[in-house]
Amino acid sequence: MNINKNIIFLLLLTTIGCNNKSVRTDIIRSVEKHYKSPNSDSVFVYNINNFIDFDWDTLYIFGEFTTAEEISSELGFNCNCSIIGDSKERIIFVKEFKIVHSENANLRSENYKLQFNPKDWKKDGYIKYSKSDTVLIVIKDYSINGRIFYNVFPEKFEQ
Repeated sequence: MNINKNIIFLLLLTTIGCNNKSVRTDIIRSVEKHYKSPNSDSVFVYNINNFIDFDWDTLYIFGEFTTAEEISSELGFNCNCSIIGDSKERIIFVKEFKIVHSENANLRSENYKLQFNPKDWKKDGYIKYSKSDTVLIVIKDYSINGRIFYNVFPEKFEQ
């Protein structure tokens, strides 16, 4: 009987893990598909809602070493989350003061290709997009070591 409970528990964890969709991965796949086309423009404009199957009103992107207290302060409610570690970034989607989706990215990973940029360069520490900022502009760029990455800006970008 105990073995059956363990098997059911493991199957449940596997199912939950498989349903954990990565918005970042979906965006990267779409952007890379665009740039593989021989006639692709150097600038790719897309609506982030094409990659999201849940309702949200605000998107936050927090950088490494941001504490749970700092995240909670920016969100306006207790996030019950942990500090963001070294070389990590966290994307948090919020709907009516509730986290509806959260995912982490390793900034040193070969798969880290999206570099989100703030709507307003005057703010420090985090990036915040509202639902009205869903149209994003992607510009293909290269790092010093020749790695491809994609700069992401809201369409209503202010310098």
